[in-house]
Amino acid sequence: MGRLLSIAAAAPLVLAGCGRSRVLEAPALELRTSHQLGGPLGVATAAEAPALGALAVTVEGVAVERLPEDWGEPVASSASLITGPRSTPRAAMASIAEVLRLLPEGFDLAGSEAAEVVGSTVPMRSETVLVPAGTSVGIDLGPPGDDAEPLVRFIIAAPGEGLPQLAISALGEDPDADAGIQGERRTMLIPWPLAESTGRFGFALPAAPHRGLGRPTVWTFTIDAVPQDSEAAAEAAGIAAALRESGTSAPSGSAHEALAATLRGATDPARLRSTLALVALSVGAHVAGEAAVLFVDDSIPVLAQAVASALEQASPDAAPGSLGWSVDRAAILAAATLHSAGRLGPAAAAMLSARFGEVGRDPGGLAALAKASSGAADFHNRLVAEHLVLLGDVSPAARVRAYDWLAAAGSAPPGYDPLGPARERRQAVDRFLQPASSADESIPVEPAAPLVPADQPSGSKP
Repeated sequence: MGRLLSIAAAAPLVLAGCGRSRVLEAPALELRTSHQLGGPLGVATAAEAPALGALAVTVEGVAVERLPEDWGEPVASSASLITGPRSTPRAAMASIAEVLRLLPEGFDLAGSEAAEVVGSTVPMRSETVLVPAGTSVGIDLGPPGDDAEPLVRFIIAAPGEGLPQLAISALGEDPDADAGIQGERRTMLIPWPLAESTGRFGFALPAAPHRGLGRPTVWTFTIDAVPQDSEAAAEAAGIAAALRESGTSAPSGSAHEALAATLRGATDPARLRSTLALVALSVGAHVAGEAAVLFVDDSIPVLAQAVASALEQASPDAAPGSLGWSVDRAAILAAATLHSAGRLGPAAAAMLSARFGEVGRDPGGLAALAKASSGAADFHNRLVAEHLVLLGDVSPAARVRAYDWLAAAGSAPPGYDPLGPARERRQAVDRFLQPASSADESIPVEPAAPLVPADQPSGSKP
């Protein structure tokens, strides 16, 4: 789903000086917009019912007379993640840093100070595009022609909760011209430039004659919330419905491979954490998301390699739920590996215990359950079964932790007291299991819930 907008100067501006005159003309560019489901990197989001509404993004282009080299910051300097078809991000960093700059906060091209900086200006056509919650919009800026490769692609995602996400994509131009690197498109995720979801930010695009940009341009993005019950909200809902019906989304396989390549190639723990957090958020992998925060620095590479393997083995059309389970299972197996080597930190161990109860206190046993499970629902059922067995453990502390987890998961036997007499405990468990044992085995029984939700970890007593 996309549209093509031709950008032309509203009117040429004549610059006079030294007895001569010249015309400031806006570059011949085209602006293309397209929507997709999911986040800015093409990974389908797990949320199907976003809490917030749509955003309205107004893009305004202005051709300027000059653009000082020190005006604004290269976007690569603030990048939290760079992905591409290869693990080496150098080409993407060189290209985007060379082409695009994030303007200082509070810039105003209409002010007198801006006139001194950029000189004369020519306004270019502005357009507004709606971004429904749970979708992304790609805004391509490039030369005319259906087959022309965009110079820069701005991708803005409205996740439905929290701040929007911003990514910028451009073709790499390696100054060393390494074989196979030049011409690859890479995508860079940068922090949202605003303190809130709405507001105004901008980018400066220097002149680049070899790219067809005879004049520098400035691009302003104004982000507004779409009022509920408005015509725009109805239009946004229609866009979202059409996307879901058609299944329009970015090629998830390429996005998975790009993220995996980034995890393989990065060595800095901070960058690995940010990439792992993005993967977890994109696919709904809550265990991996917590692990990315709680694993100590020397353990993060083990987690990153495990998650990279899960992404590489994923089917290109994998559903968010199945991919989320694959990433979470990889995190559990990584935790077991670290535990067996004595490298699992106390914070990560506590997370496993809080999330998976008494079973989580044994990372090796937890990993065995994860390996034997066909999916998140199967894993949940196995956890329930293990905790029901643990209700008969001789250790009162183990019974308390098992009961706490079952209660949080909605699967605790009614009337069971982990500190009560043994006979009463057995009777409570037997009564709870009796309906399941006498039911028709041909009728599948849905689990009470999948993995314990991230916002409701099973709090167990120490």
